[in-house]
Amino acid sequence: MHEFFQHLALCHTVAVDINKEKGTRNMLATSPDELALIEGAKWGGYAFAARNSQYVGMENAHTKMKEIYEVLQEFPFDAERKRMSVLVRKRNDKKIFLLSKGAESVMFPRISGLSPKELADVDD
Repeated sequence: MHEFFQHLALCHTVAVDINKEKGTRNMLATSPDELALIEGAKWGGYAFAARNSQYVGMENAHTKMKEIYEVLQEFPFDAERKRMSVLVRKRNDKKIFLLSKGAESVMFPRISGLSPKELADVDD
């Protein structure tokens, strides 16, 4: 489950708008779904903290540590691919992760190994 919530905290396009005068932080998202993903991650103990073109930061409630991931490449959502992917590496770690999210019509065939006909039978 930890990897699932980490994935939610890392694979999205939410940005943080910080108002230093008021001391507030607002999450800016392209859709309500994006906000729901980071809220789900927070519920699971992985709070999205910051993002720029090179890094994504989150607070891990389980370890009480801040974690920073280098964004190696981002593949934005588009109508043709129907998914978004991000290639990240945790700071001071050699492991690289490819995280993806998208429409079930394109994700299920890629992860299940089932044919389109078999997937149609599952949906029924």
